[in-house]
Amino acid sequence: MQPSAFDSTSRFRYGEGMRCVSAARRSLARVLACTALLAATRASAANTERFSLEIQSRVGVQIGLARELVYSGGTTISELLWPFQPVLYVGTALELRSRFGLFVLLDARSAFPGRSGAMENSDYLNYELGDLRRTHYSRQDCYTERAVTLDVQAGWSFHLARQLHLEPFLAFGLMQYKWTARDGYFQYPTQTGPPYDSWDPAWAKVPISGTSIIYQQTYLFPAAGLALETTLGERFEARLSFSVSPLVFCRGLDNHVQRTAVDTDYYDSLRFGLLLEPAASLGLSLNQRARLSLEASYRRISGLLGDTAVVPAGPSLPPGQVSATYKDGAGASYDALSLALAIAIRL
Repeated sequence: MQPSAFDSTSRFRYGEGMRCVSAARRSLARVLACTALLAATRASAANTERFSLEIQSRVGVQIGLARELVYSGGTTISELLWPFQPVLYVGTALELRSRFGLFVLLDARSAFPGRSGAMENSDYLNYELGDLRRTHYSRQDCYTERAVTLDVQAGWSFHLARQLHLEPFLAFGLMQYKWTARDGYFQYPTQTGPPYDSWDPAWAKVPISGTSIIYQQTYLFPAAGLALETTLGERFEARLSFSVSPLVFCRGLDNHVQRTAVDTDYYDSLRFGLLLEPAASLGLSLNQRARLSLEASYRRISGLLGDTAVVPAGPSLPPGQVSATYKDGAGASYDALSLALAIAIRL
């Protein structure tokens, strides 16, 4: 009998070859699977790296002064100074950046309430006689009850040089403050109507007990700005910015708590103030994801002007009824220096 074309040796070789082919196929399948998985992982990482999210926590102090102004025919007839010198605040910010240059920043800060200086109230009630000297003066402890700020920025980062970026941005800001004036004293002339004697610091100081005035300001404004950012060596980076707005709006509420039968509330609607704000920061990279920064900014708002509505309050009066409105009878201004230490973590 002739041997089969496929004897045992041939069958062995064939089977061995098939096993080798099968093993090669399995190996190839594993390689392709690993390649696909690696490609998917790299694609996912690439998608993730298109954006970076950073969370910032800061603690700082704010030193400043807000002014409450009363006008008559463009003349200042009363000025109240509300200081926050200083107040301690904490804040949190989120910053989202894309590798294409777009960035969005949300920054919220809130101060701890407490005594923050002395509120001074000056009246110039001989103004109708052309005499603009002070006639009435009072000084009381000032308490900052609330100081909250919220700022939003959105802009684009342009690469100018190897370590230099230019960042124009648009912004929106909200600030809300509340103060109370407590205790202290006043120095008033003996006359009950003009002409009054000009104020003399030697006059007797009549004590005031408890809360006499509660004042609130709420600011809203859009703004535009420009920032310049650079790296200094391998671990340091610096940023300078400046923002401006001619469209600051403010609502003011002055509650005169006089502890008499009739208290008086003054509602101010102010518009078209001017905001100027330079800022600077110096950062130190702790590692690839953490950065420590020193920050300083100065915010100034001036030129606010608007109307005042007078609302008396008492047991025999209807609530919320306006008794008088004074066109362009109110103004306000704001100056504040902020210094902070911040730590940022890139997620």
